[in-house]
Amino acid sequence: MKIAYLAAVAAVLTAGGCATTNTAAGGETAAVAQMPERSRALYEQDRAAILAMQGEYAVTFDFRETVPVADGYELAEPKLTPAREVVIVVEDTGDFIMLQHLLIVGAEEEPFIVKHWRQDWRYEPETVLAFQGHDDWTVEAVPAAEAAGAWSQTVYQVDDSPRYA
Repeated sequence: MKIAYLAAVAAVLTAGGCATTNTAAGGETAAVAQMPERSRALYEQDRAAILAMQGEYAVTFDFRETVPVADGYELAEPKLTPAREVVIVVEDTGDFIMLQHLLIVGAEEEPFIVKHWRQDWRYEPETVLAFQGHDDWTVEAVPAAEAAGAWSQTVYQVDDSPRYA
């Protein structure tokens, strides 16, 4: 089944003009090449951990109402829904990695793909998105001392709006 699922994902991505890229062989940029050995090792370790998230996963969604919304309302019975999730690398430039999560749902004979959430990882970011409350985000500068050797992660919802950062 894994091959059939991945073939379906590949067909959809190819048809949509989206493909996994790695524009920085081994993730090395000029800045990385000049890093001290210890810093470079930590950078490569972090990159490997981020890139290791790609692959196929069995997932279960647990739909469970927890709060009655009105007097007399009875909570619905919990529902567990299995799915497959595929995480692909959409972009990898060395200091920026974009991972797209896709759900493969439906009957095994007729699976279909649903775009899920996305993760953007940036090494030594100059700015990050900061949640201000109720769908309000601002771009904030990251002090150089905090950015040094660090990665930022921004997660986007299905509609590409920020979820958390």
